Amino acid sequence: MFMAFIYAFCLVIKNLVWQMLFIAAFVVVSLVSEPIVLFLGVFLGSVIHTYFFTGTFILSGALKNRSIPGLVSVGVFVLCGFSFFLVQFFPQQFSDSSPYWQTAMHKSGSLRLVVEQLLGLLYPGQVTDQLVATSNAGVSVLSFLSFMYTYHYLNWFSKTTVIKWYKIDRRATVAVVAMVSFSLIFYFTNRILYYYLIALYSTVHSVMEFPLNYRSFVAIGQDWPKFFAKRSPVELQ
Repeated sequence: MFMAFIYAFCLVIKNLVWQMLFIAAFVVVSLVSEPIVLFLGVFLGSVIHTYFFTGTFILSGALKNRSIPGLVSVGVFVLCGFSFFLVQFFPQQFSDSSPYWQTAMHKSGSLRLVVEQLLGLLYPGQVTDQLVATSNAGVSVLSFLSFMYTYHYLNWFSKTTVIKWYKIDRRATVAVVAMVSFSLIFYFTNRILYYYLIALYSTVHSVMEFPLNYRSFVAIGQDWPKFFAKRSPVELQ
């Protein structure tokens, strides 16, 4: 994931000198700062991909269509994300005394890793089991992640005219059915292999979407000035 991020940057910045400088800088960073590598490795496939890139895609669509409601929806999306850290939406007994909450956090290794990384940004050097499983901060982080993933899934499933789910060919349909079937088989027979398989799907999905992320950034740069430009009579009609 870390190397894919570097490659994606090189697609955006086409100047060879800047590419080499960027790669050299990341090599140095990876040698002297393991937390940064872990941060990108963990967040690039989850928080950055699921929240930041989703917002980018929504913004790109709003600018392309010159949609003021679409632009407002981007603002609402961002505010919803921040709201979990500003307002507490959960009952106190859920975070402090619920054995379900604590058990779930201890069993979910990959999710716990993301939560620990986010809490590490808020409380450097203070991340403990109690902070992760029972604190208001831990619940706020997991609430944000729940919103982020749910919005991401609903947003993409609603864009049938953009993604054209209904137009995939027979080979793609067979491949998707096979992948889901393998996942279900492992889920009921070997949970460890199941989680590895799901993690592989997630990582490949994030990397394969980099070209779309790149195109979204390019489109935002091109459409942002047009959004504020005066519309012609034909466009107004």
